[in-house]
Amino acid sequence: MIRNIIFDWGGVIKHINFALCVSNFSKLSGYTLEKIRTTFNNESLFKEFEKGLISEQDFIYRVKKMLGIEVSDIKIVDAWNSILRETPDYKLKALLELKKKYRLFLLSNTNSLHASLGECQLHLNSNMTMKVFFENMFYSHTLKMAKPDYNIFLKVASLAQINPSETLFVDDSQVNCKAASKCGFNVFNVIADTDWRTPLEKHIKKKFDMFSGG
Repeated sequence: MIRNIIFDWGGVIKHINFALCVSNFSKLSGYTLEKIRTTFNNESLFKEFEKGLISEQDFIYRVKKMLGIEVSDIKIVDAWNSILRETPDYKLKALLELKKKYRLFLLSNTNSLHASLGECQLHLNSNMTMKVFFENMFYSHTLKMAKPDYNIFLKVASLAQINPSETLFVDDSQVNCKAASKCGFNVFNVIADTDWRTPLEKHIKKKFDMFSGG
């Protein structure tokens, strides 16, 4: 029986636009889109920031140095935050419905800039906070570790006091789902930025309700 659901954030709840982020940094630096993509994928800086190992100010300084540009801090932050798109209302409504039946949690690989902006956008657009939807939110930058590290799944299970075998982990990354599965969690891999409501409902009914008499 499933008693808990852990949702990923970016790509599952909040839509993202990596291409726009890359484009904005390309405009700031004069580098090609491919150069920016390659740099982002290979540079350890972003993983360090995601794990909360460096401060926001250090991150901004190192991005400027990496790209060889002298612009205001706010331009770097704006370009970085442009990856965040909308949070569809239908997904928020779905979370509220799911909350009636399950304990809901959030587990996201994110950084302090994206987390704070996401909270602000949610409040401005819906007049609600993350706490309305989730019992607790677990962010990589506060836990100092990130998916797919097995330790982050075990840490969340301990902090939330949940049994992995009674928990469904929903993420748009196959790698993260595989890691969670090895830690004893049930998993559901969704396609990023899509409507997962019906597929998730069917998955739960097919995989779990038959064993619980539901």
